[in-house]
Amino acid sequence: MKGERWETRVLGWLEHPVNLVLANLVWFVLVLPVVTWFAAAVALAHSVDAWFRHGDDRMVRNALAGWRLTWRRTLPFGVVSGAVGAVLAVNALFLSTRPAGVATVLLGGTGGLGLLWLGLHLWLVPLLGRHPDLSLRAALAMAANAAIRFAPLTLLMVVFTVLLAAVLVAFWTFVPFLSAALVVALALRALDRAERA
Repeated sequence: MKGERWETRVLGWLEHPVNLVLANLVWFVLVLPVVTWFAAAVALAHSVDAWFRHGDDRMVRNALAGWRLTWRRTLPFGVVSGAVGAVLAVNALFLSTRPAGVATVLLGGTGGLGLLWLGLHLWLVPLLGRHPDLSLRAALAMAANAAIRFAPLTLLMVVFTVLLAAVLVAFWTFVPFLSAALVVALALRALDRAERA
């Protein structure tokens, strides 16, 4: 019996980046109002998770379904959390322009808080995407527990996200196509590992 033709293998391989691009495009449209960043990320996680776990590659449909399931609960949290993240970013930017000394110590503290904020969200987004009926309080507790318990995975996700953001500053035209989907895919794989442990 002959194996698969090379065209079939190539198209099968191309399915992975194309699905991530489609999901990322939906995320980009949903995130345009800015305050919807968190709800859009959860919808993206819902879509990518359905593809990873169930082979459901209807990325646009699943992202919109995830949005409808979660946006009312996640939008207020996203606004508050986004404001906290923005304050940390502005504070870091301000402190980086000050002379060395106390500003350097404060900048280190601000950076540390920013990394903790990022690490928590890297667990929270896939949790809510996978379990849309989970209460926000329970999801926050589970995300904090996972971030501490699986510290090496948290560190890996944070480093990957920071490096990807640094690359995307220079290549910003890729943001609508491949940005958040890569981070969410990694976070979902980390969640798989944590749930198996």
